[in-house]
Amino acid sequence: MPRSIGSCPELMLMLTNPLRTTRLKPPYPTTLSLSPSPCPAEELRPDDQRLVHTETSLLSDRTLPAFHSHTLSQDQPQGHGDQNSTVEDILDISSHTWTPPQSPTTQRNPPFHSTGPHSRTTSLQQILDWSPPKDTTFYEDDETETVSSLSWSKPRSTFLSADDCFLLNYYIHKVLRIFCVVDNAKSPWRTLHLPRALQSCGESSALGATSYTRNCLLHALLSTSAYSLVNNLKLEGRTEDLEKWSRKALQLRYKAIGLLRDAVEHDLHSKNRPKYKELLATMLSMVTIDVASGDTGTCGVHLKGCEQLIRSARKSKTRYSVKARALHRIFFYLRTIHASTTLDKEASGQNTEWDDLQGDFAANHDGWLEMHESEPKDMTSCDYVYGVPLSLLVLTRKAISVVQAVARFRQRNPGLLFSTSLSTKCDEVDEEILDWPIDKELSQCPTIGRGDDAAKIVHHQTHAFHDALVLYFAQHVRLMHHRHLKPYVDSVLHHLDEIEKIKDGSNVFAGTLFWPAFIAASEAFDPTLQARFMAWFERAKIYGLHSLWGGNSLVLEVWNKASTNKARVTSQWRAIAEERQIELMLS
Repeated sequence: MPRSIGSCPELMLMLTNPLRTTRLKPPYPTTLSLSPSPCPAEELRPDDQRLVHTETSLLSDRTLPAFHSHTLSQDQPQGHGDQNSTVEDILDISSHTWTPPQSPTTQRNPPFHSTGPHSRTTSLQQILDWSPPKDTTFYEDDETETVSSLSWSKPRSTFLSADDCFLLNYYIHKVLRIFCVVDNAKSPWRTLHLPRALQSCGESSALGATSYTRNCLLHALLSTSAYSLVNNLKLEGRTEDLEKWSRKALQLRYKAIGLLRDAVEHDLHSKNRPKYKELLATMLSMVTIDVASGDTGTCGVHLKGCEQLIRSARKSKTRYSVKARALHRIFFYLRTIHASTTLDKEASGQNTEWDDLQGDFAANHDGWLEMHESEPKDMTSCDYVYGVPLSLLVLTRKAISVVQAVARFRQRNPGLLFSTSLSTKCDEVDEEILDWPIDKELSQCPTIGRGDDAAKIVHHQTHAFHDALVLYFAQHVRLMHHRHLKPYVDSVLHHLDEIEKIKDGSNVFAGTLFWPAFIAASEAFDPTLQARFMAWFERAKIYGLHSLWGGNSLVLEVWNKASTNKARVTSQWRAIAEERQIELMLS
């Protein structure tokens, strides 16, 4: 192939169009209780049920002050035993084999009505606006929570229902393992997300209440588990409990949304402030719900909220714990994957020529995002979590910035492909992609030297991701015909198949990255290749993430178009996505 192929002080989380197939309003309470005591997970509060069908409302604009040194509880600096807290001390979740527990069948679910003026087919937009007072003060991590700080009212029953216990068990033994591409006993989801959720259960049982932040995280995990369960029930053709668990997943999702708002309005100005990493983990979990449910329309909003939190904390925080930096890398990965399939709608309205927009790339510089990896690399590094080096994700982010700049230029200048300076920038990034030292980068990965199954998976995952990046840049910037890209399509599919063979041969159950498969499949027009890609997509459904199915459907539309528009200015899949208003999240 030719070488040419290749400060926001406000913290607001706005939720728009939360469900494409179920247009219901999240349960934002009209009257906020002073009590952080949780509601039972299996039911909605009266206000919540009523607000499911109310008209869309825009809450008054309110701002959150920047997170100064006294704002969020400071995380432990690196070297304070941060990496050793793990749930394995409590639960045995290290076994590769898992037998699902018996699904409860005797539980009675509260009625969940979806009729009325805004039922399952009504289009709504929701906005969640956070508003703690400006004089909010925060305390350090060594402040201990007291009964009085947790219980402002009479405690209610706090034990999890049988359904919730089932979902938590399902999350621990199956869902938890798909967040990394290799078995990872020290992933952030095992060492931070799950322990905090279990802490919520313990506090609720012992004290009758827990913080809104941890309660929100618990409900987010349960919702993700429920959606994953629903997806697997569909895959197995078991429809008897499908409606029950679908309703449960939706209830838990709305509960998590309401608790997130409560966390900001109550936890952030209570005596015991949530830790920065605890709140960030909770916010990131909202994206996970979107991915599991397949309703990815709010991913960008949640990611924007995470960015605002990180930028605000950056104004005062100078040191970050191992876990906090791991969360930053998770955010960076999710934002990169989301941006790759979603145009920057705000920037697309600019009327300035590219030659005057040299600051665009400087604006996309991520120096504010502290995410460097420890040396030697620990098990929260991108190699262990996503199977690709961090440098490749950074390069992908740079390529996406160029693709977005090209798209904006072509929108403003019909008939033109590049300006002079933009063409130079494209050549520069193109060369950087093609010359990325894959062997050198892999040699620095700690798993590679072991030569075990994890090392092999990382090897193939990195090759697949890099080949997909070449394809991505070529199909958006160079507009090359698919025949010229076929060698890279073949390569991506080969590496993805090899990963699945390794898993089959070693009984490894771990996740996968959908992005390389989607990008390569969108340029596969050979019937044999298409059949192989369809087999891969079918197999990947076992991971229980419904967002994959949307990408699969879009690929089928690309294939059915048969011919390539000679006058196109972008890839075929993006043209269809923009026409259909499809927002993908291929994490």
